[in-house]
Amino acid sequence: MEKGFNFRILIFWELVALLAGLLVFGAILWVFAPYTIVWYVLLFSLGSIYLFFASLYIPFYVCNLQVEVNSQVITVTSGAFIVRSRYQRRAQISVAARYHNLLAGLLGLCTLVLYSPGSTLIIPLLDIKKADEIACLIQKNHS
Repeated sequence: MEKGFNFRILIFWELVALLAGLLVFGAILWVFAPYTIVWYVLLFSLGSIYLFFASLYIPFYVCNLQVEVNSQVITVTSGAFIVRSRYQRRAQISVAARYHNLLAGLLGLCTLVLYSPGSTLIIPLLDIKKADEIACLIQKNHS
């Protein structure tokens, strides 16, 4: 099972970034006097940071997020510019838990957390169907 690019994950992170940007922009407008040097510097610097994350970092992160399940190992590959892989042996997994937050639930996404003695593997923002498939595969492994 290979997880490819999912537009719902991209929409989720872009909405989170937009909400955070609006909150910061509102705080700058409320705290600092408009049309001063400090106001312009803050808006320019935080606006450029927002543009970097919204246009480069988040899409790269979503493109590199992959989950691979084979008969012995679950592999999660993620990262935007530095890609890392995390492995968990299926035989050692004791509990699989699904977590939903409000926005991810509206988009049909959940986070799957796999617990085993000595480690925890977090698989962020999976389709609910894929999370159920992985949980069923783990449950079959223990039966």
